[in-house]
Amino acid sequence: MLALLFNIVRRAARTIDTQRLKLKARFGEVARTSDQNAALRGSALNERHRRRISAEVHDGPAQARALAPLRLDNLSWGIAMGRGEWEMEVIRGALTDAMREIWEISRGISLPQIVAAGAHARDRIA
Repeated sequence: MLALLFNIVRRAARTIDTQRLKLKARFGEVARTSDQNAALRGSALNERHRRRISAEVHDGPAQARALAPLRLDNLSWGIAMGRGEWEMEVIRGALTDAMREIWEISRGISLPQIVAAGAHARDRIA
């Protein structure tokens, strides 16, 4: 009778150990899958963030900065017509607007130390 009980307990212990190992392996798989999902979500968020920034840069500061060379072409004409100062103000305004928009776009994507340093530089531009 004692031997029979011993065998029953030993088989139960083996079953528990086997199930524990299977559970541990399954937990490892779930953890790896969770990590992969988190990485994929992070990649998707980064991609959306990059697309948004690209669109904002293209729509804002890139267009404002593109105005400056066009106005430089008109500068000699403006000087001849007595409007050189006005053309310079347009160029200066376009470049200042471009820098201001770049600062606005980058405000949310920078480290706090960079934002603080940037505020000082932005104040000097304006």
